[in-house]
Amino acid sequence: MIETFKDTYKTLFSKLTLSIWVVATLLTVLSGPFGTFEEMTSVQLAIYWTSVTTSSILLGYLAYALTRCTLGFEETTLSRMMAGTLGTFFIATDVFALSHWVYDFADGPSYLSLLGWVGFVFFSVILGRFMFSQAIEKNAQENRSSPIQIVVPTPSETSPEPRLFQRLPSGAHGRVYRLSANDHFVHVRTETGEHKIRMRLRDAILEMDGVDGVCVHRSHWVPLDVMVSVRKASGKISVVLNNGEVVPVSRKYRENVDAQKLPECSSDVGSAAKVQSEASAL
Repeated sequence: MIETFKDTYKTLFSKLTLSIWVVATLLTVLSGPFGTFEEMTSVQLAIYWTSVTTSSILLGYLAYALTRCTLGFEETTLSRMMAGTLGTFFIATDVFALSHWVYDFADGPSYLSLLGWVGFVFFSVILGRFMFSQAIEKNAQENRSSPIQIVVPTPSETSPEPRLFQRLPSGAHGRVYRLSANDHFVHVRTETGEHKIRMRLRDAILEMDGVDGVCVHRSHWVPLDVMVSVRKASGKISVVLNNGEVVPVSRKYRENVDAQKLPECSSDVGSAAKVQSEASAL
């Protein structure tokens, strides 16, 4: 559960979230909805609506975190409905408490009217977010459907390169050590360095033609021939690669690693930096 909350709240201070917070705060302070413009001074307006927008964003994240703990990370109609319902209840209750108990706003909105307004805004945000993600996915599919490069193999080539290499810069090919998801991007770690591609992890795995590998984490895929050993420390398991990197293994994908029957190394092996899991939801 703690990892789910961390994964959900990791975008709390992203540019998008901070921009929404700033815009929402300025608009509400300047317009003074629900009669606050007539009843409050400028300072009171600024303090009140800053409190409302800040707590609303935090509670909205809480609604998403609880939904993920209950239904998982995959976004479905049910998960959106649950997140919208929880968010509406949390935020409406918070605004009502701030209005009537903290700031003693006598003419503050009723609880039912708050539920209606907050529900309309929250579900509108969910719908807009869903439409935006669908547009991104459609664009990615169109990009994949259009030929990027036509490779004509020569007789001297014994094994063609994976299709994923066509998306990498020229000269950036070679052995692949891992594919790691981060929001809408996949980081491809090769002998020449790390390269970022805008696509989903599962689509990148499909384009690794002829390379045997397994998912060791929902955000990491590793070829079998670069896995050297398994490291166990503090109840957590990681797989050590032959380039020195240590990739975390989640409980869900542990059986993929166990099936390789890798030797176990000591927890203090090497000085390699651990690969951090930064993926949004696959």
